[in-house]
Amino acid sequence: MIEAHFENIRNLIIDNIRSSKTEIKIAVAWFTQRQLYDAVLDALERGVKVSLIIMKDFINCGIYGLPLQSFVDRGGNLHFVTSRGWTMHNKFCLFDNCMVISGSYNWTYSAETRNAENVIATDDEIVCSRFDDYFNRLWEESFAEGTIPSVEISSEEVMQDFSFILDELEAMEGKEIIPSGTLNILKTTKTAVDVAVAKTAKPVLPLLRSAEYVTKKEKIVETSILEPICCNGNPIKPGESVLLKTISMPFSSGREWVFGKQGDTLPTKYSKCGLCNAADLVEENEGNVICCNLKKYIDENIDGDIFETYLKETELLRFDNLPRVPKNKCRFLGRANISKSGLLTFSVYCYNTKETKKAEIQLVEGEDFIIGK
Repeated sequence: MIEAHFENIRNLIIDNIRSSKTEIKIAVAWFTQRQLYDAVLDALERGVKVSLIIMKDFINCGIYGLPLQSFVDRGGNLHFVTSRGWTMHNKFCLFDNCMVISGSYNWTYSAETRNAENVIATDDEIVCSRFDDYFNRLWEESFAEGTIPSVEISSEEVMQDFSFILDELEAMEGKEIIPSGTLNILKTTKTAVDVAVAKTAKPVLPLLRSAEYVTKKEKIVETSILEPICCNGNPIKPGESVLLKTISMPFSSGREWVFGKQGDTLPTKYSKCGLCNAADLVEENEGNVICCNLKKYIDENIDGDIFETYLKETELLRFDNLPRVPKNKCRFLGRANISKSGLLTFSVYCYNTKETKKAEIQLVEGEDFIIGK
């Protein structure tokens, strides 16, 4: 026999609890229904062995949860699963090892009065055996408590499960299981958590971008607001990272190695510097030292004309004790990449010394790059 049920699920479960003679095994994530609980207590009074696995959280073990101590006092076997270790999301019950009811129905007031639910009931021997094996495995993976725990609502539950908790408490309040005004306490807690999180959270870049134009003559910084976020006139997609400045390494010979241009979408592909000689890096190889410097460029407004001028120069790395060879014989190969988070990884290999130097520079969001929100 196998049947599908979409209505009167609570009565179906109660009928099977009342007809059980030897053993009932229950695994449900949340259990608040008093009628189902009373039927379970009655089964214990008749001498039926009852084992229950539920989540250890505010819904089951908080101030408005069932009086689980009476279940244990009557000989019931109770195991918990921590709510943040892993979610035991089962909703099934095995009666006398010969009938299984399983489906979407939690043993809660919101499941009974607010949700569209379904269960399957079957007495198939193979199916019952499989559920029995599975319940026994869950039992081994869950744990008992010396005393019934009293769980306060946590900030994590408020942030992650607020809608579910609110729905269940509303349903319980509607049935006069809990006092009126309980929801106001929950909402006040939610507000307090939101305020606390806001104080410690990393500031989120708003859906605006400040484009800075430096007037060389007057040294005045002007700010214009562009909405929505855009770079070089192109809208930035949500989650997309785009450079606000050109990032490059200029050579003293006049050439320039550009890692990423203003408006480029990150991450950029690897940029390769080819073969460079010492003259590309410095005018004179004095002291056998070569420095590699990073420059970040911004737009400068000079008499109405826009020019790229570097904002800041940073030393990335240096080679010491280079061999004393002609400048065009001291050769290097460089690679650079900018990740989506603005991390610039940079390496230079010297063919003469067989040495590689590496460096990382974290670009600053809002200054060097922007992420679409």
